[in-house]
Amino acid sequence: MKRLTILGSIFMVAFLTSCGGKSTTPNKKQHSIAVSTVNVNLMEISRPHRFSGTVHAEEAAQLSSRIMGTIQMLKVKSGDSVRKGETLVKINDQELLASLKTAQASLKQVEAKYLLVEKNYGRMKRLLNEHSITQGEFDKISMELEVTKEQQSQAKAQIQKIQSMIRDSRILAPFDGVITNKYQQQGSLASPGRPILSMANSAAYNVEFFLPEKQSFNISKGDISHVMVRGSHKKMEAKVTHVTTTGRDHNGQVRVIATIQDHDTSLLGDGIYATVDLPQMKVKQIMIPSSAIVRFGALTGVYKLMDNHRVSLQWIRLGENYGEKVCVISGLDEGTQIVDQPSKKLRDGVSVVIK
Repeated sequence: MKRLTILGSIFMVAFLTSCGGKSTTPNKKQHSIAVSTVNVNLMEISRPHRFSGTVHAEEAAQLSSRIMGTIQMLKVKSGDSVRKGETLVKINDQELLASLKTAQASLKQVEAKYLLVEKNYGRMKRLLNEHSITQGEFDKISMELEVTKEQQSQAKAQIQKIQSMIRDSRILAPFDGVITNKYQQQGSLASPGRPILSMANSAAYNVEFFLPEKQSFNISKGDISHVMVRGSHKKMEAKVTHVTTTGRDHNGQVRVIATIQDHDTSLLGDGIYATVDLPQMKVKQIMIPSSAIVRFGALTGVYKLMDNHRVSLQWIRLGENYGEKVCVISGLDEGTQIVDQPSKKLRDGVSVVIK
């Protein structure tokens, strides 16, 4: 009986070992998922582009005094229209007028002296010819005549200088335009280089903007753009008049100037912000089929084919849709092979076979 029990135990251990080995061996065979792929390429598309720009008057000026003095007259204000040659600012010139009278009186004295010396010069010259005086005496009167003549020239130059300063005491409008800024008030002390007013010619405005150098081939002189200034939804046409040939001085950007056509003066002003629309610019952009995109909440991605015949989930940033294709802003390079119409079974790292 004891022998039978031992044999039974051996039989049960063998049976359990056999069953256990069979149940714990995993099935490691994996099947590759069949996929269709597309190559990522650059495509040329036409689309409108919007740029930020600044409006500038074709003529603009900051007006300051060339002399120091108290502002005696300043009646214009921002927004006032002025005509070319109109007096905008008058600096107190009472001291200059007094200096002018003094200089004119000095000139009269010098001129009177000059006439007297000139008369003596003539008389001494005759005496020299008659050998009644020495050469030294004649040279003395000649020198006096030259000195008096120089004094006369200096007195005239002083008068011209004071008259010029009196003219500079009045600041005139250099062209027809509009006062854009008023920096000082009547009674303030004006000094050279310190602005008093600024004005712009409202007859013509330009808009200045910059675009990437690689897109410079899309724009040329004569092209029409559309301008919209801040605070207004009204679009105005602008004709391109200047395109820089190099972006070296503008950090790789090309400077463009366009003249605004038939503008509304009530909307424009020197230095205001504007947006510029360039219709149908041709650009090269990475485009992929919409069917290749997988979405996980707010994230978008594609499955990229790797060298080991596996796929890698690549997150991408999308732009605008163009029919059945969508623009890729970032995340993909040209030449990459991606899965089109990925199945729900596809996961990052899965082995695939191309159909």
